[in-house]
Amino acid sequence: MGPVVNSENLTNTEQAINAVGYLVVIVIFIFYGRQVRVQRAHAREMGLPKTQRMRTVAQQWLDPVIIILIAGVLLYQDLIGGTSHIISAACGLVIGLGFGWARGRLEYVRYVPEHNAMILKITAIEVVMIIGLVLLKVLLDSAGAEPNGIIMLLISAAIFLDIGDSIGKSAHLTRRFRQDEAAYGAQVLGEGRGEFGSQLPSADTSPPT
Repeated sequence: MGPVVNSENLTNTEQAINAVGYLVVIVIFIFYGRQVRVQRAHAREMGLPKTQRMRTVAQQWLDPVIIILIAGVLLYQDLIGGTSHIISAACGLVIGLGFGWARGRLEYVRYVPEHNAMILKITAIEVVMIIGLVLLKVLLDSAGAEPNGIIMLLISAAIFLDIGDSIGKSAHLTRRFRQDEAAYGAQVLGEGRGEFGSQLPSADTSPPT
């Protein structure tokens, strides 16, 4: 006879996994909060408005990476438990990508060549949304909500909408940054060639006497 699986032990194991996952989420939020404080301090030093921040491309992509990590911790068991959560997540992701691309067009301000970075109009929509969804999911899990119920499926869709939004926005901002970076490089190269040409001795085209 094979080993008997104790459902109570399985439930305790799942609860332990959830507890560790929530702890990881808290650590991620603390790390992200420190990054935000550093960016705010840098913005004050540069004299930027409160609604603007300077970010490199790598710093911008930190947002979707953090949200993906949080989503992985929160939704891992749901996603491997059936196709309904996968379908909901896919729908949310596609919609979010479109929203994010449109928002990226509104948030880009200008390229900063001396720092190889960009100035952005910062909005906290993704962060506020993911915090709200994390709290809501924790409450529903604690209340024993049906894992494949409509509310939990909507939460999966909303979390992946947030992921898509952050990815779409970061992709558009990266595209604008690369375009401005290339334009600036071409401008500097053109100016350098012009200065070099102006330093060359001009040919004497006057007729011989």
